[in-house]
Amino acid sequence: RWLVQTIWGPPARLRLIRSDGTTKDLLEAHPESERVAIGVDPEGQYFWSWDATPEPRPRTVALWSAPQGERLAQARYGAHTFILRSSWGGGRTLLHVVEPGGAHIDAINIDGTSELLGTLGFSLPDPRLWFMHTSMDTWTGRWLGAVVNNEVLVFEIGEHEPSKPRRLGRHEGPIAHVQFDPFGRFLATAGVAGDIRLWDPTAVAPPTVLQGPAGIRGINLQPDGSFLAAAVENPAGKFASWIYDLAEGEPRLVRRLDLGQEVGFVTGDPIGRQVAKISPGDTVLLWTQGAPAAAEPLTLRSGDLPWPYRCLSFHPQGRWLATTSTNGLTLWPLARRYPVVIEAHDKEVWSLAFAPD
Repeated sequence: RWLVQTIWGPPARLRLIRSDGTTKDLLEAHPESERVAIGVDPEGQYFWSWDATPEPRPRTVALWSAPQGERLAQARYGAHTFILRSSWGGGRTLLHVVEPGGAHIDAINIDGTSELLGTLGFSLPDPRLWFMHTSMDTWTGRWLGAVVNNEVLVFEIGEHEPSKPRRLGRHEGPIAHVQFDPFGRFLATAGVAGDIRLWDPTAVAPPTVLQGPAGIRGINLQPDGSFLAAAVENPAGKFASWIYDLAEGEPRLVRRLDLGQEVGFVTGDPIGRQVAKISPGDTVLLWTQGAPAAAEPLTLRSGDLPWPYRCLSFHPQGRWLATTSTNGLTLWPLARRYPVVIEAHDKEVWSLAFAPD
């Protein structure tokens, strides 16, 4: 029904594009910002925007109605503030905010008000650890998880304040990444040594342990929580993606994808069938789950000219892949059956035949 375009500045701008072709420029959104990030509620009735410039600076968070593009509420923060996470729950935007005095959870409501729900009673020594060792669930706005000194903590975000931390256990060794299931069903913690643990936030059941390879650098969950991808770096500096199916009974490894010397921009479709990566050389590589394990990825090119790709996005049902480059927007129809390279030969092939069956 509508689309929000962010245009980097300075000043950064927002443009609301409706399905009937009309547009509305939201010029007053973030006049002092260079980059703006966007979040959308699950029903598509509201979206929120915030200053995503990496350098310390004052920041504004705004809540908008859609598709009208009317600003309903906003909150302003001082310099040296980072908006780590945002979520939607109960008709409000929830923010995980880190300032020099500590971290807290705020709410911006559709009635135009904003409030501080509560502070988090812990600190992390390195600002980067806030990004890697904390996470909120995306679609319910109920949970915030963290690993502090190898102790796994969860906070239940109430209507007016977060609960005291619930201690789920310990994950020993260096921690690479923490991520909540989008619906709050489990908290995933990944150790650099290769062990991935799925924790029940209610502390009713013990964690499920997945033993992956050493060298995990990060994890990513599909929007419905059905697949987990672990980015792994081997001693030679090459990367691979280990994909686990979490939807059917016991979690299981379903695919290992060799990503090469650079991870680049990697994303998976929402239903877990395909993985795409921006590759050096101005190409997009596409892996399909149903292809043989040794199959080469499909290479997508937008013509013969070198147009560097910038970002990727899958259709919610995986039927299309959208790519943007300096040449514009390209839509790839993934329902079409493309040829798959099973194996490359280093010598000439003189004969070819199918098995009779």
